Amino acid sequence: MEQRLGPITLGVGAADGYSGDDLTNPRTATLAGEVPYLAADGTTLLADPVLELRIHGVGGASASDNLQTPATVQVAGDGTAGFYRAWFPGGSAAGQPRREAYCWGGLNTRASSRALYLMLVGFMLVNVAHWALPAGRGRGLANRVGAAALRVVGLALTVAFITTSVTVLGDLVAWQAPARGALPSWLGWYARRDVGPRLALALLGVLGVLGALHWVSASTTRSYEAWGSGVQPDEDDAWPLTGRRFWCGELAVNRQRHCHVAAGAAVVLLFAALPDGSADWLRYFLAALAGAIAFVALALVASPWTDRQHIAGCAPGWGDAVARWFGRAALAVAAVVAVARFWWRIDDHAHALPGDQPMQVWAVVAEFAALVVLSAAVLLQAPWRAGRREVMGFGLAAPLLAGLGCVVATIFGSALTLAVANVIGSPKVTVDAGRVRGETLLLPSTVYVGGLGMIAAVLVAVLVGIYLLTWSRWEADRLARTDEARDADSVASSYPVAGDEPSIRAVSTTWARSAITDHAATGLAWLTVPTAGVLVAYLITLSAGANPAPLARTAQVGGTIGVFLTAYFLATLRSAFLDASKRKRFGFVWDVGTFWPRATHPFGPPCYAERTVPEVVTRIRRMVGDVPLGPDDAARAQELAERVPPGVPAPVEAQSPVLLTGYSQGTPIAVAVMAQLPQRVRERMALLTLAAPIRRLYGRAFPAYFGPDQLGRLRAALTTDSGVRWRNLVRRSDYIGGRAFAAPGPEVAPEVRAEVGVDVVPAVRWLPEVDHGVYDPPVLWGKHDPSPPATHRHSDFFPDPQGRPHAVELSAELARRRP
Repeated sequence: MEQRLGPITLGVGAADGYSGDDLTNPRTATLAGEVPYLAADGTTLLADPVLELRIHGVGGASASDNLQTPATVQVAGDGTAGFYRAWFPGGSAAGQPRREAYCWGGLNTRASSRALYLMLVGFMLVNVAHWALPAGRGRGLANRVGAAALRVVGLALTVAFITTSVTVLGDLVAWQAPARGALPSWLGWYARRDVGPRLALALLGVLGVLGALHWVSASTTRSYEAWGSGVQPDEDDAWPLTGRRFWCGELAVNRQRHCHVAAGAAVVLLFAALPDGSADWLRYFLAALAGAIAFVALALVASPWTDRQHIAGCAPGWGDAVARWFGRAALAVAAVVAVARFWWRIDDHAHALPGDQPMQVWAVVAEFAALVVLSAAVLLQAPWRAGRREVMGFGLAAPLLAGLGCVVATIFGSALTLAVANVIGSPKVTVDAGRVRGETLLLPSTVYVGGLGMIAAVLVAVLVGIYLLTWSRWEADRLARTDEARDADSVASSYPVAGDEPSIRAVSTTWARSAITDHAATGLAWLTVPTAGVLVAYLITLSAGANPAPLARTAQVGGTIGVFLTAYFLATLRSAFLDASKRKRFGFVWDVGTFWPRATHPFGPPCYAERTVPEVVTRIRRMVGDVPLGPDDAARAQELAERVPPGVPAPVEAQSPVLLTGYSQGTPIAVAVMAQLPQRVRERMALLTLAAPIRRLYGRAFPAYFGPDQLGRLRAALTTDSGVRWRNLVRRSDYIGGRAFAAPGPEVAPEVRAEVGVDVVPAVRWLPEVDHGVYDPPVLWGKHDPSPPATHRHSDFFPDPQGRPHAVELSAELARRRP
């Protein structure tokens, strides 16, 4: 007889484990009959035979919200992410729904440790761009070149970030401001030192910034990428999410981090060596050494040695130890040379720190040169062949996202530099060193470039906003028509009972505004391409020695606007992470960005799915009773930790089928979990997705992972002769969620059918419908109704009574299939 995993014992890490945040513990509360569970000894006769496991969406919703109950108790996990059940203190859980909520918000919303990432949004966008590369069977040469170009973009962003840090600390604060008496009085001790010691302290500060990035990256890698489940899914080459090593990114992040640290140290070493002084031969040697270090880092980053999809899950080798010491040695050399500037004499006749201007320019040039290579690699694959409705931005999401990351990084760097220049009292900035007088601070031309880019971004954003609002009003008028010639998707045609004109107008306006999300690619393209074009064109103009007065004044205004907008953005975003009520303003964008693993930039924010997917996979395997997979099986390790001595009472739960319910951002997690589970486990599962962006956003932006072919394969895996065990509930008012599959008929273009393949689409087209509409508001009201029903749009799906019958139906189907 095949050996199976043992049943779950409700407890946080052990049978007697509990959370200090709870007022009770799982063991006491469950044995007292206050927690719904299915006892392995058969004593809980009224317990549901199917367990519903819920995964919440953005914003870190509480366990109480997810379980629709005021009191909960943690039954597994830890203080960052865990599994919870309802608790009925002093009462009885008999007859109550047997539900469990997986709350993962702590992985992504701890403001104190995430504040640093607010300045590193560009790093996150480059990571996301990797996963937006076109879908294809296997990884062709064009895709491999595109992935390498993205890693080079990431390295260029790190170099630009460290160079900007040198500009602020080394050039403005250490070199220029003290010589012109521009530092505040509380820095008088610093201003009175010679330029050598000032520069040494500044460069050590930059190395401190680099060290902080290294520490955060390394610590989060141990907490996220190192997590594993040991599961062996049924791999499908056409669906990369089923790969056994897909969520194993520790090695790639470590290797890339060593290279980025070495490149950042090379930048500091170069600036420490460039100032004129004694021992010119040593200066030339150190500058050449910095170039050699940077070249090695670039070669490693561009090679398959750091390609996540090539090395994921592999064991470290001797090359990893060499790379680690390579990064450490580069840091040590840079630190030693920086400290040497305490004694190594500097001739400070130059107005600005030598090398600052060309280094800033070349960093930006490197970013956009790599972007050109990336764009060419994507264009060669003609990704638009999948159809306009099935890919975002004609399939060019990868270069658009990477371009936006470069634009954001350039503007942020410009705003930071200009803000510091203003704080230390500079009355004027210029890029013409020949006209520098008095207290004037000489800033790199990239500050002007970023300023003009900010003006371009604001103007484009305003124009796009006007277009989208105009379109939404036109769309609302179309949806509000009530005449015989109205469209089939109009409000009046969509509700079974007609309402009065005010209700139809209100609902049509909501639907039209929610549909603006479908124009995300338009906004992304119009924001990225013109702004990037302005940045490059103005950089070329300034590098040629020209700076027309109108453009210079406009750039200065843009720089000032950038300072205020950047400060406002950071303050607002940080308050959103501190205040749960404000979190959803940015939560979805942030959670999409951090769903994807770090594939091209090790200093980007960590991927919470690197932990959530393996953790939920392990939990489900234990719930349904999967087979153990060997000594490295996380499920087996948990089972051993939860064992209790014979005769000791413990809340041991019988194994049962699982209804996996995902809401909003929880739906991509749920789909990824299903992809990682073997078919023998999926046979005892059903899937309910609510407010799901899996096609509307993920499928279009990341077609290799959530495209129509991939979701079709999941539907086929959940289909039997009795029907499909998947329901996706859709509201027209939802501005994020949508259908999982294209509507039957003309919406499925011939190009899509050809791209997906005849072996999948015909079978899928004949399966029962997965998508089911939900009315929101539930009815159209009359004009004299004093209290019309609320419109919930993307929120409050769990309490919606229209969704409950689908969960009941899926649970009943699983109960019938239960052996």
